[in-house]
Amino acid sequence: MEVVTAFFVEVGFIGVLLYGDGRVHKGTMFLSSVMVSVGTVLSSTWIIAANSWMQTPAGFKVVHGQFEPTDRMRVIFNPSSIWRWPHMLAAVLISASFYVAGISAWYLVKGRAKGLARRSMSIALGIAALLMPVQLYLGDSVAGHELPYQLSKLEAIEGNWDNGDTGFVLFSVPDQQAARNIAELDIPCLGSHIAKDLICKSAMPGLKLTPAADRPDLAATFWGFRPSTV
Repeated sequence: MEVVTAFFVEVGFIGVLLYGDGRVHKGTMFLSSVMVSVGTVLSSTWIIAANSWMQTPAGFKVVHGQFEPTDRMRVIFNPSSIWRWPHMLAAVLISASFYVAGISAWYLVKGRAKGLARRSMSIALGIAALLMPVQLYLGDSVAGHELPYQLSKLEAIEGNWDNGDTGFVLFSVPDQQAARNIAELDIPCLGSHIAKDLICKSAMPGLKLTPAADRPDLAATFWGFRPSTV
């Protein structure tokens, strides 16, 4: 579906952008740039739908050890895809905004095309300012809808082996075989506060709640996620 709905659109119109400058009408160039953007958005839709299904699978049955779809709409619009797609799209738009802002800044420093550079800078920073608060909300929503399906991932992200810690583990050197942390930096009560419990009663889950054979690698999961929270 990505090839049919996205790649054909992208490769067709990006050819016009690459080789059409000075050869086709400016309106055609503008339309081509819009269509490349549309194709990219469509491509992200299918990529995120597939990746989200791997996180929160739905609309399937297992036949002889293989997954078979039973409801294709539920496969595409699975529980996390409706949040992960706008989260990814906002991230891409924010990144593109700073990319445009950087190029505009370079033009301003060099004193070239100042009018265009100022307009581009204003638009880029305006879009970034609007989308960054939205992105924070979307990020929390992704975690809220995805983690209940993957409790062991949540346990590993928190960096705790034993259940009951109300703090927030900021730094951890885990020993997977011994099921303990060799060293850690735990901020007391912060985990409870993040869970909106200001009286320090809400405990963070520990990875020992998951059978040893099913536990994810705590170091990879913890350090793969932790830099985005600090």
